[in-house]
Amino acid sequence: MSEFHVARDHDPQVPRAALWGAAAMLALVIGLALSPRLGLVAPPPSPVEQQTRAGGQVTASRALRFADLPDGSVAVIDAASGARVATLAPAENRGFVRGVLRALARERRQGGLGADQAFQLELWSTGALTLTDPATGRIVELSAFGQTNRAAFLAFLPGAAPGAETRP
Repeated sequence: MSEFHVARDHDPQVPRAALWGAAAMLALVIGLALSPRLGLVAPPPSPVEQQTRAGGQVTASRALRFADLPDGSVAVIDAASGARVATLAPAENRGFVRGVLRALARERRQGGLGADQAFQLELWSTGALTLTDPATGRIVELSAFGQTNRAAFLAFLPGAAPGAETRP
């Protein structure tokens, strides 16, 4: 019978310098990630701040509420007048609108906020379209999701110019 012998010519311990290097790298990554929250680095401007800095002005605006209906539809309601602007049927191809609303509603629930406060939909002179949730401070730049998705929200604005569907 032959005997197998395993040579152990290396030390199984990790060198201290490598551990210190890994710890320093981890501390650096965590520090960089927390720097905007700690005020060490300015956070990026919100979409509204970007439009304002670019000289943009709001050209059309509407305060909107969204209500779930018993048949699975979503009612889009003008917050000022209480008039129904649109009804989004469950089978209708407006999944983007529903997705944005679900995300904003989830954020409100996590913050313990109700659905009382209306969302603000604004068309800017720069061509941008934003949806602001005043309850959470969240702003969604809708133009970033493509023309078709942008047009789904643009339809809720009164008097939006016919050429407003395309960005300058």
